[in-house]
Amino acid sequence: MLRTFPMTKVEFSKTHPNIKRAFLLLYAASNGVFLTIQRADDKTWGLPGGKVEQGEAPEDAIYRTAKQQIDFEPEFIEELYKFEPVKDVGCVIYMAVTPNIFRPKINEESLSQKWCSLAKWPQPAHPEMHRIIDENRTGFNDHAKQMAARL
Repeated sequence: MLRTFPMTKVEFSKTHPNIKRAFLLLYAASNGVFLTIQRADDKTWGLPGGKVEQGEAPEDAIYRTAKQQIDFEPEFIEELYKFEPVKDVGCVIYMAVTPNIFRPKINEESLSQKWCSLAKWPQPAHPEMHRIIDENRTGFNDHAKQMAARL
């Protein structure tokens, strides 16, 4: 498994102390669509991911939560976007690419899954998703295509 972050967990936590949540934007290259999951707790549509555990680097949280939530192991990830929805709770979105759409094996944290374009994100969206997608749609799509070209 290739990882794009050479820093150790200690080095990373010192340079990114407020990153508390990490999410995965997964792109299916052959179809040009992204994976979204419907959360069981509030029934909104968002991204796989969640809490970064104590002592865990955010990129390690992505590998862990992708396996737990959608039974997927990214070959590599790249940091895509950081935001802070509330004070001192930093979030980071990583991107990964898969060659084709697959049916994720979701766990009890999710009700459903859907592959879609960023322009057709399902409703209701998880808080912050519409703003993030609307502000970054072109950049996210371009980055996904660049990553897909390296497959």
